[in-house]
Amino acid sequence: KASLVDSVRNKLSCRCKILYYFSLRNLKKACDLKRKFVSWKARGHELEIRKLVLLNYSSVLFQFKNPLIMLLLASAVISVLMHQFDDAVSITAILIVVTVAFVQGIVIGTGENSEFGEVFKMMQAEEAPKTPLQKSMDLLGKQLSLYSFGIIGVIMLVGWLQGKHILDMFTIGVSLAVAAIPEGLPIVVTVTLALGVMRMVKKRAIVKKLPIVETLGCCNVICSDKTGTLTKNEMTVTHIFTSDGQHAEVTGVGYNRFGDVMLDGEVIHGYNNPSVSKIVEAGCVCNDALIRNNTLMGKPTEGALIALAMKVDTSLGSELFWVCFMKGAYEQVIRYCTSYNCKGQTLPLVQQQREQYQQEKTSMGSAGLRVLALASGPELGQMTFLGLVGIIDPPRTGVKEAVTTLIMSGVAIKMITGDSQETAVAIGMNSHLLFVFHLFSVLTSLQNNGAVVAMTGDGVNDAVALKAADIGVAMGQTGTDVCKEAADMILVDDDFQTIMSAIEEGKGIYNNIKNFVRFQLSTSIAALTLISLATLMNFPNPLNAMQILWINIIMDGPPAQSLGVEPVDKDVIQKPPRNLKDSILTKNLIVKILVSSIIIVCGTLFVFWREV
Repeated sequence: KASLVDSVRNKLSCRCKILYYFSLRNLKKACDLKRKFVSWKARGHELEIRKLVLLNYSSVLFQFKNPLIMLLLASAVISVLMHQFDDAVSITAILIVVTVAFVQGIVIGTGENSEFGEVFKMMQAEEAPKTPLQKSMDLLGKQLSLYSFGIIGVIMLVGWLQGKHILDMFTIGVSLAVAAIPEGLPIVVTVTLALGVMRMVKKRAIVKKLPIVETLGCCNVICSDKTGTLTKNEMTVTHIFTSDGQHAEVTGVGYNRFGDVMLDGEVIHGYNNPSVSKIVEAGCVCNDALIRNNTLMGKPTEGALIALAMKVDTSLGSELFWVCFMKGAYEQVIRYCTSYNCKGQTLPLVQQQREQYQQEKTSMGSAGLRVLALASGPELGQMTFLGLVGIIDPPRTGVKEAVTTLIMSGVAIKMITGDSQETAVAIGMNSHLLFVFHLFSVLTSLQNNGAVVAMTGDGVNDAVALKAADIGVAMGQTGTDVCKEAADMILVDDDFQTIMSAIEEGKGIYNNIKNFVRFQLSTSIAALTLISLATLMNFPNPLNAMQILWINIIMDGPPAQSLGVEPVDKDVIQKPPRNLKDSILTKNLIVKILVSSIIIVCGTLFVFWREV
């Protein structure tokens, strides 16, 4: 039993899915009965136990004569008494008890103390950054307030020194203050953003925060998940490589039995080929997915293996008392293999075979396939390598064009994936992407360099990065609730093209806000300039307080509001993202505002001179 204990303990560090089952006489029947076996999920650190046969209590009690088991059980009791529930010794003891047919466990963390709770606390602690629009509006408000009140103060002081009545100058000053500050700006910004959100809903994107729509307009980096966003997330096995060097092609798409497994032009059914059958057996048994009425319930990768078994159409079985199946990344699976399958016979695994498998894995990955390795054996340290399975996940329609357009407009695209390097590069080349990075390190490094980052994600582990990003984008179909809560925008159909539409909308909204600011400041500066000139030259004021307020009401009304609802220019997506450090009052905009103000002042003075 010592070797069995070691094998169970080693499961903790394995990044593959491992399955043990007892006396499965009919594999297909067992799968239909929801697979009554013992399943270990290493990625989620979860252990599922289901009763198979009646327990023989005499054999169970016999296990406790093993000194190693008794020592570990005693260590677990001591850990519990000392309230050290997270001690590795107690967890090891629980695994040992499971191996002798008892199901016992100690809960070492719930709520905020669990792994899920830790992620949630990190997400809550992370503050969402201010959007560029909010920063620009704050800066604009401070600038206008400072300059306007400074000029108004000078006008009131000069008028009082000239002997004008202090109450009249105070009335003029208050009127100018009302006219100089564009109080209609918040309304226009809110209405413009709300209309943008409504247009985004029609494009299958739900925006949770209004300012985020405009933020997309200055986004210059998009960190995108591959599966489901750049690809269709419709996994289908297309290639099989057996451990004895045979190549089989698989036809058909989707989660159904329509298709064949072809080897040298012949269709494989049942036990026609033992090497292929063993791969199908390992992929089907070591699986949590279920296909009913051509509908997948489970993970797409595992659904592809179930569909492969349906195409082979065989009833597999095993008379072994204890069998271990493994599937996962090739680098992890091959570590536990000491032999390989050759036409039903087990042969020692030599270095030459390992090099051949590595070359085949690289070749399949370079073709854009997701590669899974499969193995079986009595225990983890003595596994038999069965072969490789290549699964295709084709890129979404229109992704290549969308990525090309964004790159030409100055937006860098980073693809984030857990696939092998060869697979990621192949998918990236098909989508015109060339970069593969780690999730959170990419986000922090890009933001430290001043980039405005849009991050996509769908898992619990993505929640912290989504909240820390300038624009967090969650997947609507595959995203978890925590992920959606942390995100600023949700893609209903997980389509990458929707992000491009959102960026286009954001640029259009910013242009509309700039047009409104130009119009509003032109009238405000014209009023200030007109009163300033009249005061400095000791002329009678061309406008009284009521006229100034009336002009302000008219200018903040329909003419100004209409500028905020202008349709988005079709060519706006071609323009590069604006610099995050640039103020909304650029030099070019200030020149245009001054020119408009001078024209208004000259026209008003001319009319006033003619009337006087």
